[in-house]
Parts: sequence; C-alpha cells; structure tokens
Amino acid sequence: MSQATVAMPGWGLILVVLAVALVWLGSAAAASWYGGWSSLARHYADSPARPRRSGERFRFAAALMGDDGLAVSYAGSLDVTVGDAGIGLRIGYPQRWFSPPLFIPWSAVAGVEARRTAISSDAAIRLHGRDKLIRLRGSAGQCVLETWARVGHPSD
Repeated sequence: MSQATVAMPGWGLILVVLAVALVWLGSAAAASWYGGWSSLARHYADSPARPRRSGERFRFAAALMGDDGLAVSYAGSLDVTVGDAGIGLRIGYPQRWFSPPLFIPWSAVAGVEARRTAISSDAAIRLHGRDKLIRLRGSAGQCVLETWARVGHPSD
C-alpha cells in the first residue's frame, strides 16, 4: 500500500498574495509620506470617530498633494467637507492606515488660488509654513474657492 503524498496546496499563491500586500502597504505608506499627508496629520489630524463636521460634503472627490511638478493623486478616493471652520479630508480604508482624516482650519491656510489646465480646474491650497500644495479638483475645489473668498483670511 503506498502512502499518498499530501502537498500543501497554494503555498506559492499565499506567498504571491503576501508579496502583493506588502508592496501595496509600502506604496501606500510612501505616498502618504511623499505627498505630505503624514506630515499634515501631525498637525491637523481629525479623529476618525468624530462625527462629520458641518459643511458641504463631496464624496469621491479628487485631489493632488505634493510638489507642483510631481504630486500624489487621490483620484476619486476622498471624502471632502468644506465649511466655515475649514476643510475636512478623509480617504477610504485601507489607505487610511497611513493617511488619517485631516481637518485644516481656515486659519492654517495661507492662500487659495484657481488653477486651470486643459482638462481640469483646481483649487490650489497653500498652508502656512508648508511647501507642498493640496489641489482639490472639480466641485470640491470650486467650493473651497468660494468659501475662502467668503470666510477665508486673504489678508494674512
């Protein structure tokens, strides 16, 4: 009677899935660091358990964060709230592990300007003491421009 060899099925598949997960986690952490989200979180972190702030909400909003020439794209992955107190930014799970929710008060904003390209219009948000920009696209960006003009601090 021969004894059947029992092979552990799927070890190769398990290793591939683990490798993909590690690469994804590493790239999410690198994007948070390079785009400046992790730096902003040290000063403007908002509790994930806190109820949403009042203001106009934009789901699946798009933004760029980082340097003028090269920035991290958050294409359709943000939940943005724009209100009289400031701007709330949340990214969905599981990216939120490295990019916690932010709330940026208007007092932290040095300026907001409209930027138009051939394919989009953005609100470029510059914060006091920061060299990286937040560029909100579409209707969320338009709302930021309008709210900044109304309640912002353009004379700062």
